[in-house]
Amino acid sequence: MLLLLLGCATEAYTLVGVLDDTDAWIGVAVEGDRAAAYVAGGSDTMNTHTRWFLDDDLFSTELRDESGGWSFEASVTDAGAAGTLISPEEEVWTFDVVESGALFDAVDSGCRDGAILAPGDGGLELQGVWCDTSGSQETVVPVTELSMDLELLEVQVETDAGLRAFDMGPVTP
Repeated sequence: MLLLLLGCATEAYTLVGVLDDTDAWIGVAVEGDRAAAYVAGGSDTMNTHTRWFLDDDLFSTELRDESGGWSFEASVTDAGAAGTLISPEEEVWTFDVVESGALFDAVDSGCRDGAILAPGDGGLELQGVWCDTSGSQETVVPVTELSMDLELLEVQVETDAGLRAFDMGPVTP
């Protein structure tokens, strides 16, 4: 389920950060009263936490994600987002994201992939996950030089079938 409480900003923006006590990153893209949230699991949480939360009308209340049972609740303004991610087993992780970043997606191999671009200690960093309809997941690797104003992010991933390259675009809720 997705529940976001939004401030009044109408300009599009993306907030990024880390899910507390995990290696998972969170990206929340907001435009007006619409939002898309993505959790990109790292090596420890890729198979458990990676998922999309989408809502066409945030004032309608809640939305369940396709994999069922997970919920994402946040209070979002243009200055930051704070909230919780709750598993079907009712494990709760909190987050407080204030960094400005970028969120990318693509549909490849029948699955919606995602990537989060965030400022890091040594410059920009990317964490993203490719998936297919059989449930396989792999880490995406950027081919494009990372920049906050990318209109197209070229990535590659090593799958069981070999190296795949594809493009990801910025998420617009």
